[in-house]
Amino acid sequence: MSTPLNHEQIQQLRAGLLLRQQRLEQELDGLLGHQSRAEHAREQLLQDGDGNGQRESALDAEREVDLARSDLTLQSLREVRAALSALDGDGFGLCQDCGDAIAFARLLASPEARRCVSCQGLHEGQATAHAQTARL
Repeated sequence: MSTPLNHEQIQQLRAGLLLRQQRLEQELDGLLGHQSRAEHAREQLLQDGDGNGQRESALDAEREVDLARSDLTLQSLREVRAALSALDGDGFGLCQDCGDAIAFARLLASPEARRCVSCQGLHEGQATAHAQTARL
């Protein structure tokens, strides 16, 4: 079982989260070009093709990749902001399933982690089993 986080560890996590937030914001700005996600998506979808079927298919694929990248970056940014908001709360660093402290090494690698390694493994195993059952 891990021990609760001390002040120095919390400050180390905060510094890492703030740096990650800055990088994600820069990445998102580069992807969206100073537009909102909705404005960017609209602009991408309104781009006209030239009637060339192969070119239009390639453009469609590029747009899908572009929108997926911005979605993933935006989701990561939301998770980082949520972790920053929760950092000073009583529950930060505690597993949402079992209540034990999440290992500091895990939080350094993934500060937005909400489960300890054991519970995350169980959670992923259940999700995999559910997905396999759904395919049958």
